Amino acid sequence: MKNSQIKIFTKGVLNGNVAKSASFLLISMCVAVVFTAIPFLINLYVSEPAICIGAVAASLAVLLFVRCGFAAGSNAWFSFYKRKNRAGRAIFWFAPRNNFKAFRLYAALFFAKLFWTILLLLPGVAVVFSFCYLAYDTGIEFNLFLCGIVGGGILAASGLIFRFIIVQKYFLAKSILTENPSVSAIEAIRQSCEKMNGKLKKTAFFKLSFTPWILTCVGIVPIFYVWPYYRQSCAIFAGEIRK
Repeated sequence: MKNSQIKIFTKGVLNGNVAKSASFLLISMCVAVVFTAIPFLINLYVSEPAICIGAVAASLAVLLFVRCGFAAGSNAWFSFYKRKNRAGRAIFWFAPRNNFKAFRLYAALFFAKLFWTILLLLPGVAVVFSFCYLAYDTGIEFNLFLCGIVGGGILAASGLIFRFIIVQKYFLAKSILTENPSVSAIEAIRQSCEKMNGKLKKTAFFKLSFTPWILTCVGIVPIFYVWPYYRQSCAIFAGEIRK
């Protein structure tokens, strides 16, 4: 299907299911608020710094772990839009053992994307930092300084664009794990890289086509429609690629 056809089909899939789909986002936000508030509540009654720091670290660790379960569950919800027991497929990932497998995948994806971010942003950032340091330490001509800053900025922006395209190789990893929970996180990533070969720019442009929708989320309320619309579209797009 073409991108426009996928979006039209997505609206049909979401018809009558927007509230259920948005509930994953709402619950995830509530969980984040609760675990963020816990350290502050502890701080009200405990003045020991070590206990407060430990509470913050523990809350963040639990929040990250639970967040991965919600992310995998929501991915299952959107991926299994045509199948029976859709809710059961989503709840499956909330079990501690399955949650831990989702955590391993999301952690692996985080570090893989972090690697590309550092690799592609470092040259531009290094140029900007070098010219700023030279201007502060020894002083350089303004024109040379401006050229260095602009050149470094363009290099960093180019790195961000290439990074956005390259990380699309991991686009199918979550869907692959959702479809087959028995595979390891590394195997899901490997299969994703294999299946996404030659489809990186197409996927990047598909995601960028949602930019106007995402900009409306500045108003907060639209996010509860835009998020399910975007996630469901990505799930259908992933299914088309995997065919």
